[in-house]
Amino acid sequence: MGVLFAAAVMMASLLVLTDIYNKGSYLGQLKKKNSQIESEATKVERMRMHIDLVERRLAAKGSSINILDEIYNLVPNEIFLTTINIIEKKQVVFKGRAFAMSDVFKFVSTLEDSAMFENVKTTYTTTKKVEDTEYADFEIIGAYQD
Repeated sequence: MGVLFAAAVMMASLLVLTDIYNKGSYLGQLKKKNSQIESEATKVERMRMHIDLVERRLAAKGSSINILDEIYNLVPNEIFLTTINIIEKKQVVFKGRAFAMSDVFKFVSTLEDSAMFENVKTTYTTTKKVEDTEYADFEIIGAYQD
């Protein structure tokens, strides 16, 4: 009876140890497969980041270059731009100087007539005098279209 009991305990222990070994080896296989999938997922994630970058570049459509080209074509010789600030929210800010206040308002109307700019307004215009020369200092804001 004791030998039979010892054999049963031995068989049960052997079954438990076999089950633990099988689960351990299965866990090892899962970890190996997981590391392979992680390396592939990293490659895919890197490709996705590149695709997103290309999509953002294509969505920009060179708008800054187009805006600068349009500004270059529209600015008369009487206007000297000191700052052009192109804001992502479809807004552009011009700061500069002109020989006369009327030149500033002509420039505003020229910008309004352009197909690229809309809602063009002067935020401030002041007259300054430096060494017997009087000029108009100004800031103009407006919205642009792609």
